[in-house]
Parts: sequence; structure tokens; C-alpha cells
Amino acid sequence: MEVVRWDRSLDTASYGHAGLQARPSIYLPGFENTTEGTQVPNVMNTTYAEGNQERTAITIWRDEENGGYGNSPVIGTGTADSNGVIGRFGRLRAGDSVGTPVEGSSPDASRWLRLARSGDEFISYWSYDGVEWIEHNRHTLALPADVLVGFGGMTDTTGTQPWQYNTIHIRNFGDFGTAPAEDIVLTVSLSEGTLTLTWDGTGPFTVQKTTDPGSNNWEDVETTDQNSTTVSADGMMEFFRIVK
Repeated sequence: MEVVRWDRSLDTASYGHAGLQARPSIYLPGFENTTEGTQVPNVMNTTYAEGNQERTAITIWRDEENGGYGNSPVIGTGTADSNGVIGRFGRLRAGDSVGTPVEGSSPDASRWLRLARSGDEFISYWSYDGVEWIEHNRHTLALPADVLVGFGGMTDTTGTQPWQYNTIHIRNFGDFGTAPAEDIVLTVSLSEGTLTLTWDGTGPFTVQKTTDPGSNNWEDVETTDQNSTTVSADGMMEFFRIVK
């Protein structure tokens, strides 16, 4: 699973997660739709935050019904892969407070998480590109042969109000032997009232725009085999994307 975005409220107490989980059932039998009923034995491989500090991955488990959690050592955001890439959510976190890029960070450094099972052993992996996988924990837990595998996220405000929420974007959930195609990176430059959009890859491409990216209402601008186009910068706030 690839976690491409994780907007979590800053300064919220305790912990927040976004990742994969394996468990035999959603609720304990007879305790459906209750807090107590959610305390099912499970194993998670997930991104993680405490206070304002984000981590790349951590394995968390509950070995017994209604039992407490255990966890592995944390893979910090400063941990680089063999290419020297540091795992930040690049589009959101790759710059400091004045916009200076974080050294070694990538504009496409999503968190990739993999949870594998061999008998009663669960193996956790992390990656920044979905190609190079690095094992970071093994945990033994006797679960049934068939388990539920899913994804989820949380932000913990320890009962304080108003409630805080997080926005998580994921993709490529499933059994992938190789990584899907990389994102198309769009570059924008402005000159004398004209925006020039450039990107990489091989077409055809469809250029789309919207005034509200949250509405999923995108308008086609053009379809082209080229790797650039120009649009008028008329002062109206618009968002652009390239679809292949």
C-alpha cells in the first residue's frame, strides 16, 4: 500500500497512524459496535506520529483480546534508503517554515508499506518508491489461517474537543510484485501572464484543470502527445493536473 498524503492536525496529543492491518475480525464476537469490541488481536504496519514528529514506519500489535499494544523500534523520517532519499511527504513536508527544501527529500517520497505473512510470522517492510523494500520487523502471532487485511488511519486527541481529523490518501492497495508506474511530475513557470506547464513521460496526456480540487470536478483542457502546454494566467485561482 502507498500512502501518498497524510494531513494530520499539528499539536494533537498522543499518536496518529495510517497504514495496513491484519486481524481475524472487525469486532470481538458479542461486542459489535463497541469500543471494547474493537480490541481484537492484530498486527499493523503503519506510518506514525507523536506530537509533531512524523515517522516512516512502525509495527504495532495486540497479542490478546482486550490486551495492550506492543511495538517495534521506529523508522524515523530521517532514515534514508540506498538512494539517499529521505522519507517525507514531499508535497506537504519537503520544505521548512520558509520553504527551503529539506536536504535529501523527494517531491514524490510516498510511504510504501508491506505486510507479509509466513505461518504465524508477520514481516513488515517499508519503502519510498515501491521498488526497494526494507524489512524492519518480524512478529509472531497465532492468528487464524484466514484474516481480514485492510487499511485505516487515526489521529488521537485523547478525548479533547473540538475533535481533530486527518486526511489520508492511499493507492495501490493489494498484492503487488512490482511498483506501478511513477507519478507524472508537473512543473509550472510564469512569464508575462502565461503559464507554461511541462512534464515527463510518454503520451498521450490529458491536461485538466479545476477551481476546487476537493470536488473531483476536473475539466479537460487538451489532449496531447507533447510534454508541455501554455495557458493564460488570468488571475483566477486554478489547479492543473496531467492524466495519462
